Amino acid sequence: MKEIIPVQVRNDRQLVSARELHNALEVKRQFTDWWKQNSKSFEEGMDYMFSPQSVNMPNGGTKQKSDYLLTLDMAKELCMMSKTERGKEVRQYFIKVEKAYKSQKNLQNMDSYMIENPILRAKKWIAERQQLDEQKKLSAKQAKQLQDQEPDVIFSHTMLATNHSCKVRQLAADLTKMGFVIGQNQLYELLRLKGYISKHSCEPIGSKVKCGYFVVRHGVTNGNAWSQTLVTPKGQKNIINKCLHGKWDKEYQQVMTSTFSI
Repeated sequence: MKEIIPVQVRNDRQLVSARELHNALEVKRQFTDWWKQNSKSFEEGMDYMFSPQSVNMPNGGTKQKSDYLLTLDMAKELCMMSKTERGKEVRQYFIKVEKAYKSQKNLQNMDSYMIENPILRAKKWIAERQQLDEQKKLSAKQAKQLQDQEPDVIFSHTMLATNHSCKVRQLAADLTKMGFVIGQNQLYELLRLKGYISKHSCEPIGSKVKCGYFVVRHGVTNGNAWSQTLVTPKGQKNIINKCLHGKWDKEYQQVMTSTFSI
């Protein structure tokens, strides 16, 4: 189909330029006069909208020229109002363009097996396969993102986004609530086996303190010096994730077996 006048689509509406329609209809009157006379029975915002054009000037500058974007229904009515053979020709062109657009939309919404034309059916099938492949890639990417985010999700949900350091006893209680049943002394032993806590005390290894997993408080009460090991939020997250994701299962079984003499 030979293009008589460009038809653009915005928000699922087919639109044409009033100036281009004026030229296509081969109207002899000036555009401004023609528009003023023929637009009276139409409503701005419903049938057309103001859409000025930028025109390049000989001096290198630009000038704004008034124009309007018309719905295809309004454009067809203006063609009829022209009462010329050219008007009929342009109107028939709009009808064909509108029909082709609706047909294309129907094809897009139709499954390939429902299309009778073998060539169009094959094209639609290829498009469906490409869309399916893209969906699979997106699903795989989303699954990977969820997997990567899982430790943070588990930690935030179970610890209620805490920003406080806690005692090893409290961490053991929290782990037990999550299904990883373990007591304070058993957790200390597990952390010793994994190189988090010193083998001969309850103080953390220096490297784990540097990682920000623990803080050690010191003080003196009634003349007696004391120290207290606290697990930081970063340390809680690390330990919880290791326990809940099965990364310490071997050592956990070892600790539990020795504790209960199984």
